[in-house]
Amino acid sequence: LEKNEKAKNSDAYARWIKIHNLQVQAKTFSFMSEHGLLNSTELDEEYELVTKQFRECRSQMKSTEAELKEVNHRLRLLGQYFKGKRAYREYCRCGKQLVFLKEHQSELELYDAASRELREIYGDQKLPGVKELKEQKVILQSQKDAQYEAFKEIRKQWMDFGKVIRNRDSFLKKQPGQYKEKK
Repeated sequence: LEKNEKAKNSDAYARWIKIHNLQVQAKTFSFMSEHGLLNSTELDEEYELVTKQFRECRSQMKSTEAELKEVNHRLRLLGQYFKGKRAYREYCRCGKQLVFLKEHQSELELYDAASRELREIYGDQKLPGVKELKEQKVILQSQKDAQYEAFKEIRKQWMDFGKVIRNRDSFLKKQPGQYKEKK
């Protein structure tokens, strides 16, 4: 059964809905009063501002996450490179290269792939140290954590404003003869 049908069939449920709707309207009015947003256009402008901040915060966080992902990828490549470098040196020094190649083929292939990808990333530049990349990772992780906290706050504000606007619009629809401002 829909809410309207339940309300028609039960007086208690109809009273509960009426009280609940009045409580929601009171909370909405209280929120608008506390934030000085009794004017509908001011509320809409504030919501647009919070929406813009929300989107900016989210894009910054995604950018930091992408950088962090790239640093993690480079760390994995460096790990493969340094792990396989020893085997590659032994392969070059070994007198029986075919036998050595058969025994360490996967290790040498990983080394070769990591070496190629690192050269694509860094070109002829010196490869960064693992310590340097780990420090960069720590900085990015702390930056991401701070951005996430700010994101949670702005998201809460954004959701609160959205709820207030929906409640306001819902209330104005129910009032006969009320003028609803166009956005």
